[in-house]
Amino acid sequence: MLPTKTDGSKSPSVGTWTEYKTTRPTPDQNRRWGWEYRDGYGVVAGAVSGGRECWDFDDRDVFDAFVAAADGCGLGDGVRRIRAGYEDRTPRGGVRWIVQYAEAVEWRDCTLARRPPRDGETHPHVLIELPTFNVLAPSNGSTHPTGLAYTRQSGGFDTIACYTVEERDALLTLARSFDEMPRREAAPSRPVSAGSTGDRPGDDFNRRASWPDLLPDWAHVFERGGTIYLRRPGKDHDVSATINHGGGDCLYVFSSSTEFDPEKSYTKFGVYATLHHGGDYRKAALALSQLGYGDGSPVVRSGTTDAKPDTAPASDPTAAVSGFARPAIVEGIGECVLAPKLAQPYSGWFMRGAVHLVAGASASGKSTLMIDVLERQARGERVLGHVGQRLDYLILAADRGGPANAETLSRMKIAPGTLPITHIPAVAQAAPSVAAILAAVEAEADLPAVVFVEGADMLVEDPSKPAVVARFMTALQTIAEHYAVALVLSVGAPKARPKEQYTVKRDQVFGSQLWSRMACDVLVLSVVGDGTQADRDLVVLHRNAPAESFHLTFEAGRLVEADPAPATDADYVTWFREVEVFLAIHFRRRFNLSGARATQLLDGYVAIGTLRTKVRNDRTSYIYKRSMASSTVSTSTGSVDTAPATDPTSDSVHETCGRGHDPQGESCDFPNDSEAQQEDPLIPTNSLSIVHGSLSSLSPVDNGQLSTVSPRAREDGGDEALPAWVTEDTAPDDSDPIGAHDEE
Repeated sequence: MLPTKTDGSKSPSVGTWTEYKTTRPTPDQNRRWGWEYRDGYGVVAGAVSGGRECWDFDDRDVFDAFVAAADGCGLGDGVRRIRAGYEDRTPRGGVRWIVQYAEAVEWRDCTLARRPPRDGETHPHVLIELPTFNVLAPSNGSTHPTGLAYTRQSGGFDTIACYTVEERDALLTLARSFDEMPRREAAPSRPVSAGSTGDRPGDDFNRRASWPDLLPDWAHVFERGGTIYLRRPGKDHDVSATINHGGGDCLYVFSSSTEFDPEKSYTKFGVYATLHHGGDYRKAALALSQLGYGDGSPVVRSGTTDAKPDTAPASDPTAAVSGFARPAIVEGIGECVLAPKLAQPYSGWFMRGAVHLVAGASASGKSTLMIDVLERQARGERVLGHVGQRLDYLILAADRGGPANAETLSRMKIAPGTLPITHIPAVAQAAPSVAAILAAVEAEADLPAVVFVEGADMLVEDPSKPAVVARFMTALQTIAEHYAVALVLSVGAPKARPKEQYTVKRDQVFGSQLWSRMACDVLVLSVVGDGTQADRDLVVLHRNAPAESFHLTFEAGRLVEADPAPATDADYVTWFREVEVFLAIHFRRRFNLSGARATQLLDGYVAIGTLRTKVRNDRTSYIYKRSMASSTVSTSTGSVDTAPATDPTSDSVHETCGRGHDPQGESCDFPNDSEAQQEDPLIPTNSLSIVHGSLSSLSPVDNGQLSTVSPRAREDGGDEALPAWVTEDTAPDDSDPIGAHDEE
């Protein structure tokens, strides 16, 4: 048991409580928690609590219907035994049970039934679940948002009932039948093509056939709210399937012991094809046509899992997405595969319903990075500061064959056959490639929420032609929006000499600029050095949030976050040469230095002649002198070293600020550069960095000069001084290398 917070969140008040999912608290920990002052407590389900689990019914009407349904399908005695053993009432009328499960059960928390969001709600509402942490009676006061108490209805800890594996499975199946979320069809047919003159045989059969004729051996158990509950042959209790859930007139099977795939919806035509033609919809349509159904010209898509398109697609890739095999998915649109960070809205990775890019040179580790991200988010782990959302995913490999991918998985210690990988041909034609991607997605039993397409720039005729890329990306965007899927494409990066790197990160994508312009998130994975080292730099560019930067290295076959090597004198001087003119705050933020340390280093470089200063409007600018002195500054002490200095190369630069670009990778235009240089020859053309990475921190040209100002608006038409975080002389906190006053 753990105490609860007093903010109404109904969560444990013990900091992180992960350890208590497997380990019970010690007596000393219990004493420190001060139970005598607590308003509420909860129990952690699972093996740590002796094999006990909690059933949580959030809606009283759903609970009453569940009890009635249990009576109707032969499970009433077991439900009554459980209720007598332990039952609580929640402040809003919900019901909570505690039950002892059998040792053979491998317990995990699960959501059994939900309903779509209603007015004012942003997410589906959970109706029935088996949660990990459960608040129990007599918790009261500030434990619940209402301030009301949890009350015991029957039983207690010494009378908790137990059930067998079979009884538990039957109740879980019954609970899942109360799920009100839209259900997915199992391999439905495509819409009628332009060549068909009327109804297809399957459509006609759906209207004319009856369920009792299709399923004569299935028992009718009961009916609730227009939904019919069935029991499969060979069973004498519980339910196995429903018909007409939500008015869809489809069969939805829960049991895995039938010819049907569990938790999939089947139309009457789908049931006929499964029972009489082994799931081959094409053969079923032909047979029905011969029996007089339809207009004699069936056009039906095969229900196999072959990812190749059935017919040769049109030359325009948008023609491949003119019809879909499954209904549109609305749930999940706008959610991210990796959730946004706290206090950083729109910083999530890979929004569903959009197309994204991962760019990098060959062998930079794009596939390694994405496989690791997808695998870890599916387990709900934290990935580079973002929480994974446990979403189904699919990997479509185009640029490498099966053996090469198997070698990558072996390096990452991933067992063969454990990841959902499908190979599609790299035909360098956009239309068949889009059709193959769509077919692969629709062939999945459960539609994936995120799809990684490896080698997308090899799937089009010419990745450098805007017209080709635009049609390809538009078609993929249509797929992403229809199925609420995040499509992540890996593409190459252009070859460039060390001094010809692109300053704007979004430009580091091979081919047409439309790749990055039409994508949402763009991840740029760069090789550090000449590619022989294990280090990589990753920059994540969001549309509506600041960029994120990570230094990664290969460790045990995977890319993991690592601290970059400490900056050296060569790093500092190389940055000076690239930037040419800067303020102290730029230097501090570039190398994560305290104010005192930055001042010490800059004074040293001024003393030896590497930099010169210019004061204007009480602002000190540092200017790089190309004819450097032969002395360097010791990076450990800041003192002058008279040893000859080695002119560093640009290879040591991790990130630079060039003309018209901020460190986050976005570009801006500087008007009248030549006028600014004429006014002050000490300010070189093509060099100005941006304060705090913000485009709004650049003012218009004032009297032919560029000035750097606060993002806040000018007042009274006069020049506003630099903000406090640039000019403030307050000594920084030693515990914070940047300084507490720089936090904002």
